[in-house]
Amino acid sequence: MIGKWIRIRRNRGVDKGMGGAGPRPKTASATIEGIGKVNRYSVFAGLALCVAVILAYSPVIRAGFVWDDDVWLSAHGLIASTKGLLRIWTTAQAPDYWPVTYSSFWLESRLWGGNALGYHVTNVVLHALNCLLLWRTLKKLRVPGAYLAAFLFAVHPVNVESVAWIAQRKNLLAMGGFLLTVL
Repeated sequence: MIGKWIRIRRNRGVDKGMGGAGPRPKTASATIEGIGKVNRYSVFAGLALCVAVILAYSPVIRAGFVWDDDVWLSAHGLIASTKGLLRIWTTAQAPDYWPVTYSSFWLESRLWGGNALGYHVTNVVLHALNCLLLWRTLKKLRVPGAYLAAFLFAVHPVNVESVAWIAQRKNLLAMGGFLLTVL
């Protein structure tokens, strides 16, 4: 199924005027529908961006619950309830209506329980994905210095609150959703 959704055509440097007999490029690249040309540089740059995020936000792994995280996750009735997922989407019982955020907390409460590490790792991964999406979006919009902008966004201290504070997951999810709509 994934093979049908993402069709990869190998770019072999074929020139249509030469009847298909052209030189092979020096770097392996492929065209992925919806994303564009992907080459070794792009893969390496994306990995470097992810490593920068992991290094910048690695102290968060030891943070435990910050401020009111434990209130949002453990004392919140909808997240603790087995029927909470349905009630998150269908009632006004939640103090704020953030159904996607609450749904992610509900799912993770089943995976991680009361262990803050899993929630923090999820936030770091979401931030890394957002940085990759930002880079690809800026590149698609032909913004000069797209990678530099994404790198600065990845490690800028203004994002610490959204990444380190579990209750601010809504910012990470909202940005990811927005960037996906632009792509």
